[in-house]
Amino acid sequence: MKTWTLSTCLARTATDLQKAIRMEAADNDGFARCCTCGHYHQWQTMDAGHYVGGRSATVVLEESGIHPQCKECNLYKHGNQESYQRWMLTHYGQAEIDRLLALRATVKQWTREELLELRIAYKDRIAVQKTRLEGAE
Repeated sequence: MKTWTLSTCLARTATDLQKAIRMEAADNDGFARCCTCGHYHQWQTMDAGHYVGGRSATVVLEESGIHPQCKECNLYKHGNQESYQRWMLTHYGQAEIDRLLALRATVKQWTREELLELRIAYKDRIAVQKTRLEGAE
């Protein structure tokens, strides 16, 4: 069996976290609200938008900076940053925004063990939500 590179481990861990976040944000009918435009969509069709753009290893797993976004806002409006900024201020406050932005300038070196531990936790969260949302699919 091939051993994954650290970047592959990080990418797969991030994918699991993003799925867990979208599922947890969904109501019992499977619909989640876009944090920037407010429209509801099935969680499976939504993206997990990152307040701090880019795929830096430091911010890619920061849950307070990852929220459901519709494809219109995340892709076509490039994250709809003005609306995301207002949403973040309302839900987290300026101190958390400043913390996330400061993280962008730092370097995080994950280990395989750390990522595996996180991935197991994210998979557990997904399993809980899958059970909750079974009837919504």
